[in-house]
Amino acid sequence: MSKSMWRLILVAGCVAALGTGAVRAQEAASEPAESEKEWSATVGFDVWSEYLFRGVDLSGNDILLNPYASFSWKGFTAYYWGGYADADPGRWYEEMDLGLEYSHTLLDEKLTLTGGAVWYLYPDGVSGADTVELYGKATVNVLLSPYVSLYYDIDEFHGGYLSFGVSHSFDLTEPLGLGEGMALSIDPSAQFSFDLGYNSRVGQSNFRPNDLLLGVKVPFQINEMVGIHAGVQWSIALQALNEIGQGNELIGNVGITLTF
Repeated sequence: MSKSMWRLILVAGCVAALGTGAVRAQEAASEPAESEKEWSATVGFDVWSEYLFRGVDLSGNDILLNPYASFSWKGFTAYYWGGYADADPGRWYEEMDLGLEYSHTLLDEKLTLTGGAVWYLYPDGVSGADTVELYGKATVNVLLSPYVSLYYDIDEFHGGYLSFGVSHSFDLTEPLGLGEGMALSIDPSAQFSFDLGYNSRVGQSNFRPNDLLLGVKVPFQINEMVGIHAGVQWSIALQALNEIGQGNELIGNVGITLTF
């Protein structure tokens, strides 16, 4: 999800006003700089055409309602992710994920390392088995932002999901002449993932290509606080998914995010 981007407003003055501007600049320089906010909070709500998790359709092609929230402070982030769908006739799918992670930048902010844990909880007791995963991610902050991530279940399933991906953001704010506080971009992404005995346990190695996930997201920041977005994802099923009868899936979503 992208942050709001402010356009710089250039003010041209006449020669007679330059002296006044210089005095004001000197006064501003003598005042202490405003400290950056050390925390941020986000709440949002998405609607997905179906619930696709690591290439597997968990909602039976039905719509997923997805509330979420996060709070970040000094590199730490605590978050909630909810998933609710009418997966089967007479059964309401319920999932609540709670996570905690820490991110740190290295090498003059060229490398970002993230590590955390996520608890998958199913309040109805039938949508899934409560479990815990640990994960790590390394992102190189250069063109295409290449990353590698690994999630590994240490509780119920003892399997993992290894991903390599890239993404980019094409900023349309200035070309479209958007107003102050607005921002619009088109963000394509691609991710190639391997199954480590999570989706398929056929064979002894439990290491198989799982899926290729291609996506495009269009976030539009209306003002400093409110943003909306839409996107599509195409999951191309590979060996691990084929072994469990899961095919290709095309899904879409729309949502709103509030940032504090």
